[in-house]
Amino acid sequence: EYTLAKAAYDAAETSEAAKFAPQIFFKMEKSFKKAEHLYKERYYDEAREEFVRAQKLAERAETTARMKQFTSGETSED
Repeated sequence: EYTLAKAAYDAAETSEAAKFAPQIFFKMEKSFKKAEHLYKERYYDEAREEFVRAQKLAERAETTARMKQFTSGETSED
């Protein structure tokens, strides 16, 4: 679950979700960090659930960011 969540996290960062979807991005960051903490503390089941939550939030943040970029005519390459 960590690998999928991390890949989604990185994709959200690349899509500039922090700029275009800051609320979702913040929730995703918080969830990912919580999952990492739970994993380090050996709460594996809870960590897995939190990684899944972080992944879903990251995917939502990325999609929202890309849609906002598309509608505004801005791209992450600008």
